[in-house]
Amino acid sequence: MKVIPFTVPVPSNSSIHAQHDVLPFFYEHLHRHREAQLTWIVKGSGTLLAGQGVFPFSAGQVYFIGAGLPHVFRSAALATATHYDAEAWTLFFDPLGPLAAVLQLPELQPVQRWLQHYSHGCRVAAADEAEAARLLQLTACQQQQGRLVCFLQLLQHLAGSRQHQPLTSWQRTLPEAEGQRLSSILQYSHQHLHRSIGLPEVAALGHMSVPAFCRYFKKHTGKTYIRFLNELRIQTACRQLQHEPEAGIAAAAYTSGFQHVASFNRVFRQQMGQTPGEYMRQWTAVQAKN
Repeated sequence: MKVIPFTVPVPSNSSIHAQHDVLPFFYEHLHRHREAQLTWIVKGSGTLLAGQGVFPFSAGQVYFIGAGLPHVFRSAALATATHYDAEAWTLFFDPLGPLAAVLQLPELQPVQRWLQHYSHGCRVAAADEAEAARLLQLTACQQQQGRLVCFLQLLQHLAGSRQHQPLTSWQRTLPEAEGQRLSSILQYSHQHLHRSIGLPEVAALGHMSVPAFCRYFKKHTGKTYIRFLNELRIQTACRQLQHEPEAGIAAAAYTSGFQHVASFNRVFRQQMGQTPGEYMRQWTAVQAKN
């Protein structure tokens, strides 16, 4: 997939550029830029392609994208121009630019170590994302010195945890034809995840045998298709548990494509580290606090 070099329009009087996007869908081309970025997904869902990694994303999540990493937040479904189904707040900053001297201060050693540890990027841990989103938006709404102060508070908050999900490093770029084929498979998965999707079905979409498809998907994403599909379904279930808790756990399981509640509970706990019920209670407590 062709990577588009992207120039972030950073003002000359600021080392941190803030951007608030409200769009029909997210920017759909794989791109990279010298700036690192912190993005809070306010509205929308889809698949993040970052280097060689593929990650389902949804509203409420916060991502750090390392400087120079090819990436794209690809919307689950391309909406029409009359519907605004994608919203995000983003901070861009060059860690090797004017901020470099500030980041080298002894008081910011934890931040330095955090940036080194997640040099390719990460998804902010679920327990930290609400506060990270608040600080990110607060930073974006400040000017000059106020923005810098809030930004350092945001970095210090992120550096207080090593429980974030790393984004994989990148070594090469997919040929454009291969990228289009992978994109078609991801798009199809989003559109049909509410029902059972067999490997022969999705392999046929890529004009491959099942064994060839399994090797292809693992090679280009670093995970099996079943694991990716389960991640996508759990993210869908999380959104329903957040916004329609009254519907219950069984409804979230079936809506997201699981055939049995028991298997949904098992996969949910494997991925989220807690049961669906515990997740709902934690989410409710966070919302009450905010």
